[in-house]
Amino acid sequence: MLETTEIELSRSGQSGRPTVSFYTFGCRLNQAETAILEQSFREAGYTVVDIRQPADVVVVNTCTVTEHGDADTRKLCNRVRRLNPKARIALVGCQAQVQREKLLAMPNVHWVVGNARKLELRDILEATLPGSRPAVITPVIRKESFTVPFVGIDRHHTRANLKIQDGCDFFCSFCEIPYARGRARSRKFDDLLAEAS
Repeated sequence: MLETTEIELSRSGQSGRPTVSFYTFGCRLNQAETAILEQSFREAGYTVVDIRQPADVVVVNTCTVTEHGDADTRKLCNRVRRLNPKARIALVGCQAQVQREKLLAMPNVHWVVGNARKLELRDILEATLPGSRPAVITPVIRKESFTVPFVGIDRHHTRANLKIQDGCDFFCSFCEIPYARGRARSRKFDDLLAEAS
């Protein structure tokens, strides 16, 4: 399956693998998770390019805290489609978790992956058969500790982010975070120590 997907996406990267770009909306947690995603694609040999350059796959880590975040995602996807019509778009994160149907209806969107599985995006992308219907993966987020599969190296900021906790137990009337990220849960201390050192 992997070889077929590579051919479908193209071989425009220097390594013969598809090119991929990343864009992040929202909080520092999204920035940290985008760095983890970017690192996982780099380690698999993908060529990571700037969002302003043509890419085979454009990964957008979405935010849904405000309606402005929702609108920003739509604007970016429209711009990508206009400037790079062959790009396949992967929408991940909070907005993907709570607005999957709306996002899937957008042109060029091939993957909508919620928070529970977004760090598995590379595997999901590679398992998608060419010509298949867009993939939507937004399972319910369980309250349990979690691990981070890669150490993210954020090449756009001078300080590193360390993801310690995810989710929220406060169901404020104006906020969707408990629905988008699940209940509050923390990483195990040994896992945090290993990443920090």
